[in-house]
Amino acid sequence: MSHFSRLTTEKIRQLTPYQPGKPIKELQRELGIKSVIKLASNENPLGTSAYVSEAISRTISEVNLYPDGSCFELKETLAKSLSINANQLTIGNGSDEIFRLILQAFAQNTNDTPTEVICSEYAFAAFPIAALAYGCQIKRVDCPNFVLDIAAIPALVTPQTRVVYIDNPCNPLGSAISHHQLVSLLQKLPSSVLVLLDEAYYDYVAWSDYPRSIPLLAQFPNLIITRTFSKAYGLAGLRIGYSISHPDIAEILNRIRLPFNNNSVAQAAAKAALEDTQHLEKSIALVHQEKPILEQFYHSINFKPLPSYGNFITVDLGQSGIDIYQKLLLCGIIVRPVDNYNLKNCLRITIGLPEENLRLMTELTKISKDLSK
Repeated sequence: MSHFSRLTTEKIRQLTPYQPGKPIKELQRELGIKSVIKLASNENPLGTSAYVSEAISRTISEVNLYPDGSCFELKETLAKSLSINANQLTIGNGSDEIFRLILQAFAQNTNDTPTEVICSEYAFAAFPIAALAYGCQIKRVDCPNFVLDIAAIPALVTPQTRVVYIDNPCNPLGSAISHHQLVSLLQKLPSSVLVLLDEAYYDYVAWSDYPRSIPLLAQFPNLIITRTFSKAYGLAGLRIGYSISHPDIAEILNRIRLPFNNNSVAQAAAKAALEDTQHLEKSIALVHQEKPILEQFYHSINFKPLPSYGNFITVDLGQSGIDIYQKLLLCGIIVRPVDNYNLKNCLRITIGLPEENLRLMTELTKISKDLSK
């Protein structure tokens, strides 16, 4: 153990860093493959619209100046879009920064009795990593049949519980909880326990029972909703997300937020993306068009796709996911192994453009035939 490692806490020493999807350029360097497609990180394959690109171009000339630390114009546009007040918003460098702000403000362990957070056994990895970094103990909730057992959460709550985290839809499973289930949970929890509802894939959900979360804020001020511009809006590279909460919570989060955590280019791009509803609709329609095609294909080669409300499908291969992941890399296709979620026989695969999905299906057909020999 190095001298520097001994200077930090045991919790930090035990952390496993978040593993992102392999970058396209990295695979090109490693294997010399020129034609590479990435279906690993649930990005929008359509990219940004021309309208957003123009907004970015206009802002480039101002990058010598500090950005608006209050994100005034973006907040006003976002508040109007969501029919809320701007003082309910916190803008983050990705919604995962907001996870850390919430944990820092409300759950950071500062005494001999560790604070507790509750999340799914398959919760998006960024949250438990952040929770452990702030010294929290994590209680995991089972997901029978890959769906969160939300009814089991209240029994896990103790006086030390600070945050219940629910990613809805869940990444990496793709499953979701209903409006009734969320309301029932909120009614059973003490008001001192914050419910962090991560709706990163909110835009893709076409389910009548999906939670209508924003109206619930009036009744349950301990609810915090996070969303992102990284998925349906196609701005993953600019790292910008936000939370909607009671104004008092937003005020606390904004008090500890770094003063210039969102750069001017990201703010301008996010504002333009909100205004370009046509591109958003096109992005959502692509997922809804391609998802059933892919689901049917996976079944046809005896793989088991998990039902998904997101822009990805996690597929149970019935065998080592890493092995097939490696075979796809050799074909220039990057998908996502999910061994870190204890889903060793699965791969999470983003829904891409029609031609990308066709290439994936062609290569998986060859692979599955070789495996059956």
